[in-house]
Amino acid sequence: MTGVKRVHEELKRRCRVAFGYNFIDDNDDPYDCVGHGTHVAAIVGGDLRGNGPGFVGVAPDVIFGAYKVFPCKDMKDEPTGITVMKAILKAVDDGKDVINMSLGWFENKKNFMVMLINDLVKYKGTIFVAAIGNVGDINGLFTIGMPANAQQINLNNLIIDEALGIISISNKFNEGILPAPPKAVINTKEADMLIKYLEKNPNLELDFSDKHGYMKPHPFAETPSLISGWGLTEELDIKPEICGPGGLIFSAFPVNNSTYRILSGTSMSSPYIAGVAALFGEFRKQNQQQFSEQLKTALMNYDIPREERNKLLASVLRQGAGLVDAYNMLTATSFAYPPKINLNDTYASVKFDNDQITVPPGSSVDVSVTFTLPKDLPKDKHYSYSGWLEIILLDENKPKLTVPYAGLADDARSLSLFQTPKFPALYDSKKYIQKKDPIKRFTFKLLNITSGLRDYPFIHLNFATPTQAVFTEILDGEPRIISWDGLIHSEPVSNEKYFNRVRALKMFGDINNEKDYEVWVSPKFRIERHL
Repeated sequence: MTGVKRVHEELKRRCRVAFGYNFIDDNDDPYDCVGHGTHVAAIVGGDLRGNGPGFVGVAPDVIFGAYKVFPCKDMKDEPTGITVMKAILKAVDDGKDVINMSLGWFENKKNFMVMLINDLVKYKGTIFVAAIGNVGDINGLFTIGMPANAQQINLNNLIIDEALGIISISNKFNEGILPAPPKAVINTKEADMLIKYLEKNPNLELDFSDKHGYMKPHPFAETPSLISGWGLTEELDIKPEICGPGGLIFSAFPVNNSTYRILSGTSMSSPYIAGVAALFGEFRKQNQQQFSEQLKTALMNYDIPREERNKLLASVLRQGAGLVDAYNMLTATSFAYPPKINLNDTYASVKFDNDQITVPPGSSVDVSVTFTLPKDLPKDKHYSYSGWLEIILLDENKPKLTVPYAGLADDARSLSLFQTPKFPALYDSKKYIQKKDPIKRFTFKLLNITSGLRDYPFIHLNFATPTQAVFTEILDGEPRIISWDGLIHSEPVSNEKYFNRVRALKMFGDINNEKDYEVWVSPKFRIERHL
């Protein structure tokens, strides 16, 4: 994050930011010069109880660790994966049970950070909550980036809320005392009218003495935001998993004489879920491993599926299990495992073996569910599908449980891996595509005088669908296979003719079955080197 202002009124009670580190300046002061991190922290556990209006975050008794990985200049200057991994390991060493990650990269792939998160969840029971990203309206389906695409991570989405404007009233502000949360709230349309009126009437006075408030419901409140990232992941895993409030969220802010601000994004919904996770750990009083295993199940079982703006139920690919219901998940006594069902590229419609089952207190019962592929779906459209299994308890006072499922109504192994005809392609080190000669000629100097390094040809791959394994081989004109690890020192001998063969494993393919690979063979090429 961008750091945290430890002395902000929302966070300084009992010195609650007790841990932290600044990985940008390499010191123990994770100060916040952007505001994003402080805003996020106060959503998790801000606390002004007994002081002014009493602004309170989701879990006001948490002890924070703040780990600064963003520089002061601009949040667009993204931290490196190594920096974030150092921060994750530091937080785990500091004994943090829940790690919120209001950050991400829009790369739908797995890397060392994702593998680290998966291992920490599996072996240590650490809870990770990650923002899913705000490009769903631009990129559409399959827009889950890193680290939100980690298999073990608990995810969230964004829910929009009423558009608000803020009027902060404090007679102590000019005395250098930080103002309390605003005492008046109006919508943005009225705020614009007020500003225009104030420009014409600079001596305008406002009277809020009648203490009455008026709230006009927003027509699209509690619907999935247009900007939230869409699932599934590249491995057809259900993401997002959980929705949290993230639109126009009021929280602490430490920059430019503004102690509070309204911000929007999945960065705001992520700490809301993290706060609920902290409450769950406090409420359940269990060991860390049980906490980790039960949290996602409880969250997803008792989420509330929401409608789109058109009043139709939003897809699981948009909202996961639905909008978090903190009270019901905290007080739940019944659970359904698994909390989600990834059908990959198999089936869609559902049938239970029994419509009603009896589960004695303190025990469990297995239930068989049959999924059947929907009929007459055009294969060339590659449709995704989703839904919920609904479990209604006989006790009418108990909330129902839901289990989301999703999949691809197509054979994933039939999907193309290579984005032909442009890719794959042979390039030189200047990224210049060679002319369409019968034999591609790569002419390089033996040593690049400017850089002190050799130039070399390379293969440009751009996959249309994900792959778990890629193999590349160099074949000479015989053709015999020459082992090549892709490094410069193993390049082919000069003035010989070669082919390059790339084999990529299809989705859900068997790595030992040659039929499960898509293969590309390059044109003939020759490498010529000179002084």
